[in-house]
Amino acid sequence: MSKRDRRREVSICIFIFIVALLPRLIGLDVFMSQDEGHWVRRSMLFLLALLEGNLFGTILETGHPGITTVWTGTVGLVVKYLVGALSTGTPVSGAALQQSLEPVPLYWQVGLNCLEATRVPMALLTALGVVGIYVLTRKLLGSQVALVGAFLVAFDPFYLAHSRMILSDVLLATFMSLSVYSFMVYLWSRPSLTYVIISGVMAGLALLSKSPALFLVPY
Repeated sequence: MSKRDRRREVSICIFIFIVALLPRLIGLDVFMSQDEGHWVRRSMLFLLALLEGNLFGTILETGHPGITTVWTGTVGLVVKYLVGALSTGTPVSGAALQQSLEPVPLYWQVGLNCLEATRVPMALLTALGVVGIYVLTRKLLGSQVALVGAFLVAFDPFYLAHSRMILSDVLLATFMSLSVYSFMVYLWSRPSLTYVIISGVMAGLALLSKSPALFLVPY
């Protein structure tokens, strides 16, 4: 691939990312779903356990793994604290971060501003997932089919709606798709060990997200 073609593909990937991200970021602080308060609580407990050095406390009972969901929520809470601290000129510290978590309402009382902070990483990951789907599909079916497919995935109503909330389903779908597509590229397009490793990593993340990822084993 020439430098011109590489620049073109990079530009397409950036365009897909922006187009996929924008509808996922708009209005994240104007609605609430029933289960998200639980995930905010789990993310807060996970972060508190890390700050206290209590690794055993990071193991949360969720009914299914949900680990990647907790990770995204934790990143959102940390970024929210850092933005607030930097905007007010407050010194950044682990103790201050821990104190900032104490007044966070939980369950159905969780604040919309807190929900927005934990939803943004989910939107970013999903938009990156759409780019990944484009890149892998392009190696199988060409740029035109991959571009159309990426936009169909990005604007699928169910996928779009779930990627605007802190829930496990959209991460499960994203990681499973990337795992399958990577393995298909290895089998049918480029027999490189890199794609097997990518497939394995994505399968592992899917298994850490929700138990239906076990479907990848027989598949």
